[in-house]
Amino acid sequence: MAQLPTIACARRVAPFLVVLFSLLAAACKESGDYLAVAGGGFVFNYRIAEATYGIALAPMRELPADAVVEATLENPAGGEPIVIRKEGPFNPTRIAFQTPPIQGVVKGKPYKVVVVLRDGSGATLQTIEKTFASELDQSVLPERPLAIGPGYQMNIDESTSAYPPSISADPYAAAPE
Repeated sequence: MAQLPTIACARRVAPFLVVLFSLLAAACKESGDYLAVAGGGFVFNYRIAEATYGIALAPMRELPADAVVEATLENPAGGEPIVIRKEGPFNPTRIAFQTPPIQGVVKGKPYKVVVVLRDGSGATLQTIEKTFASELDQSVLPERPLAIGPGYQMNIDESTSAYPPSISADPYAAAPE
């Protein structure tokens, strides 16, 4: 009958296993891609009548301290692409890029995003190419904001500005006849 390992034997082997698994985990963290796509796409904020889009990245391992991440996003209105550049140090869990308000989004059309990670000398460490297509057309947005101000106050008149002059008007005044 075979003898089972004793607790004393297990206590001697356990530290070696911990060191082995630690080394394996460290080796995995030091190779492979630096970044992975964590999400992205279009955001239509109907309350303020704006559309934006972007990409979110998850660092898969530690980025060089002097690294630069540059995202080039296709401009739905045509013309020059939108370029957003971020320099380290980076958030260890998420790096997000979002465009300023955009125009011309067409439902179902793929828009290209290219992300380039460079080290301090400018050498390319990784390039990511991704496309995003909107499920909505920009025509779903209202012509003017439905709400104004930081508290989303209602746009109370028919003005076309984001901050109508009637915002300071007396709400109890008699309506013009």
